[in-house]
Amino acid sequence: MVLGELNYFSLRAALKVHTANMSLVLPTIIRVVVLLIVTKYFFNIYNPIYLHWTTLCVLPWLFSLVPIYNYFIKPSRTEPTLKTVSYNEIFTMAFPMLMTYIAFLINNSADVFLLKSNNIGTDMVGIYKTCANISMLAATLLVALNTTVQPKITQLFTQNKLDEVQRITNKSSKLIFWLSLPVFIILLFFSNQVMWLYGAEFMKGAICLSVLTIGQIINTICGPVAQLLNATGHHKQFRNISFVGAIVNIVANLILIPKYGILGSAIANTFSMIAWNIIGTIYIKKTFGFFIGYFPFIKK
Repeated sequence: MVLGELNYFSLRAALKVHTANMSLVLPTIIRVVVLLIVTKYFFNIYNPIYLHWTTLCVLPWLFSLVPIYNYFIKPSRTEPTLKTVSYNEIFTMAFPMLMTYIAFLINNSADVFLLKSNNIGTDMVGIYKTCANISMLAATLLVALNTTVQPKITQLFTQNKLDEVQRITNKSSKLIFWLSLPVFIILLFFSNQVMWLYGAEFMKGAICLSVLTIGQIINTICGPVAQLLNATGHHKQFRNISFVGAIVNIVANLILIPKYGILGSAIANTFSMIAWNIIGTIYIKKTFGFFIGYFPFIKK
């Protein structure tokens, strides 16, 4: 999976975004088709695990080998080396991003451990995590467009075209918001019906789903905060912002879970997401002089 991720981000950095995305999309389509077939004709409770390993880890790497060869390995044999980058330079750049990833890992995992430490039943924890996963549907377009926007931001920033950076981030934020609006409405106001699809017992998490969706709405409105900061050399600052969000998440969970259970964890998660997005938005405004998000119904 790590090799596949390395190839994927290398293609993105070379602005081969379509090719990079196809290396992820094709395995996903294969995964769904194969899952339907084996579920109907070769049912086994471990089938999802086998498919997870093959289609999430192995296939994306295999599908990316040909474009990596065509765009990197083959040209490198004939082109002269323009610059040699030391491992120390790579490590200096990558380590703060690793810390950022750890902060987000804490954000996404701390709630489960804290729920269990407060003797919340496994069934309720399962319902909560299902709500968290469903709420991520609201951010699907955000993730999809940001994979395209980040390499472009890097390119424009290195060319010192800040006006274009603002234009493209504002435009993508607006597009993401309006395309995601139907999903927001469904998850926010029809959460009971959505959770019912998973079973009547899952309806206990309907309010949690609505609360978590609010966090995703703010995440969308604020725009590609993480992408812009990482793409413009402010990865250390974003690392600090991410850890602030993680701390807010843990503290809020410790305060709210004993009283409100999984709803308290949903509130804490949402509050954390709002916190780091707003802090990041303010930092970008002070650093670059403009907002990158899209604030609907508010004239600039």
